[in-house]
Amino acid sequence: MAHTVYFIRHGESQSNAGEKTEHPQSVNLTARGITEAFNRAAGWEDKPDLIVTSAYTRTKQTAAPLIEKFPGTAQAEWNIHEYTYLEAVKYKNTTNLERKPFMEEYWDRADPNYKDGGTAESFAEFAQRCKDAVEQMKKCDGAVTVAYCHGYMMNGILMALDGQFDTVTPDTMRAFWKFHGENHVGNCQVLRFDVDGDTVTYNKAAAPARGTKGPAFND
Repeated sequence: MAHTVYFIRHGESQSNAGEKTEHPQSVNLTARGITEAFNRAAGWEDKPDLIVTSAYTRTKQTAAPLIEKFPGTAQAEWNIHEYTYLEAVKYKNTTNLERKPFMEEYWDRADPNYKDGGTAESFAEFAQRCKDAVEQMKKCDGAVTVAYCHGYMMNGILMALDGQFDTVTPDTMRAFWKFHGENHVGNCQVLRFDVDGDTVTYNKAAAPARGTKGPAFND
């Protein structure tokens, strides 16, 4: 059955706003982010058959107004959390700006199998999750699925859909970093994917304009 999957980035988070954070999974929305989430839900017309979040708090908070608007809608959690490539324990209670030099070092290394620590994710693992998300889209039963997600992940899904993650090399990693920097995903921005059998198509015409430049390190 043909169906549509919408990916929505979470609202403004504490990390986006430059605040110190304890752990990537527990980062909350700011007051502005909560408003963004409510505004996105208020303008949403397609009744979803499924509302999806990642395991990270900020997607669950962003999804809450839509869940309230459409009570009784089925819910699920997919493995679409943000690409967390720095070891969380090392950078506890730091800001995005304080982490930036270590992020730059990570990307300059361009080693898709490198892991910064026990809970950190390698680029190769992230690429596989993006490919898995494309496959997950094909399995949705209802006509409309709304999945609350993250910026790195949404751009990764686009590259996976384009076949650019079929082989993961240092050049793949560099290509993603360039693409991510040039195609900013804003808070509460929507990407639409139309699914027909095994064919998943990014419906660019149905999505709001994406920024051509953005804060690539802004997780």
